[in-house]
Amino acid sequence: MQMSEAMIDRVVARFAALADPNRVRILLRLKDGSADVGTLVTLTGLGQASVSKHLSVLRSAGWVESTRVGTRVVCKVGDAALFEICGLVCDGVVRQVRAEHEQFGIKG
Repeated sequence: MQMSEAMIDRVVARFAALADPNRVRILLRLKDGSADVGTLVTLTGLGQASVSKHLSVLRSAGWVESTRVGTRVVCKVGDAALFEICGLVCDGVVRQVRAEHEQFGIKG
């Protein structure tokens, strides 16, 4: 599959958006359903400005969508394929850890 430079840049931006633990935590919360910024602040323990910045990165990458409802900004997952990707990555981590355990003779 050939990709243009613009497409490669967008793919990299999507992966880069996942390269922060707080953004992954936000996405895992949104997997359960929509949430407003205040709720995400409470659940993550991050400041409002930090959550807003993380959401901006996730929106730019297409992982999150948001709408204004009165004075609140409500966010939801913008592309459910995200969790398929996360599942593949998690499966790979499990395989890697198992292989490392086998290599060093660790049981369990």
